Amino acid sequence: MPLWLFEFGQYIGAALLTLVTFLLMGLAMLPAYCVFDWTYLTFGLPAAIATLPVGYLLWGTTFCLEVIIAKRFVVFYKAKPGRFPFVSWNVIGWAIMGYIVLVAHTTFMQFLRGTPFMNMWLQGLGANIGRRVNVQTTFTSDWDLLTIDDDAVLGGDCHVACHSLEGGHLTFAPVHIGKRTLIGQTSSLLPGVRVEDDGMVGARSLVTKGTVVDSHAIYAGVPAKLIKYRKQGKGPRGEDDVDTPSSDGGSSDTGSSTSAS
Repeated sequence: MPLWLFEFGQYIGAALLTLVTFLLMGLAMLPAYCVFDWTYLTFGLPAAIATLPVGYLLWGTTFCLEVIIAKRFVVFYKAKPGRFPFVSWNVIGWAIMGYIVLVAHTTFMQFLRGTPFMNMWLQGLGANIGRRVNVQTTFTSDWDLLTIDDDAVLGGDCHVACHSLEGGHLTFAPVHIGKRTLIGQTSSLLPGVRVEDDGMVGARSLVTKGTVVDSHAIYAGVPAKLIKYRKQGKGPRGEDDVDTPSSDGGSSDTGSSTSAS
């Protein structure tokens, strides 16, 4: 394919995607408009203005439902493990859904972080979410490849990506976050990462591709490395730690790096 044709297709595709996204956002306003209009005709302008917060909730909920329906029944996109060239449906579908979901996160879902509604949203996008999971971030992607088990906590603005760009191809690999795990604030998990049950990742850490965070272990740093093991049989909040000796015979200290807030 000639380079100019590829670039032209990018511009056309971006314009169409933006147009469709704005159309979905406009259609999502219909329920909110109906509530406002009925209240205005029945009770007057002050009462109608009072319904604006409800209207925003209706708009955001409707828009998110539209996104889920579009992913499942219009785009028919489902992330799969593997390596795919840029000009392939797997990558095109990934780009379409990534853009639309980004708009939903920016305009609505970021205000619902840490609530059960965030878990329901991720499940609607295809993620496997356990019970009592606390997700304090909107920086997730490739949801069909994401598994978060019971009682896990994803700290504020941490990043979980199941894809990476490699040599003109997009590579996808699943990420599994086990039970009772804690992913620290603004940390990043790359494709193929597996955090075993009761594992912890320190704040602002980078867990590189294919890394396995051991059960009851604390990993931290850039790139993240084993810092210490915790006593088994206790959860990730407030227990005493068992230090792992370092190479010089001493022990390591995570300091504040395990913060999740």
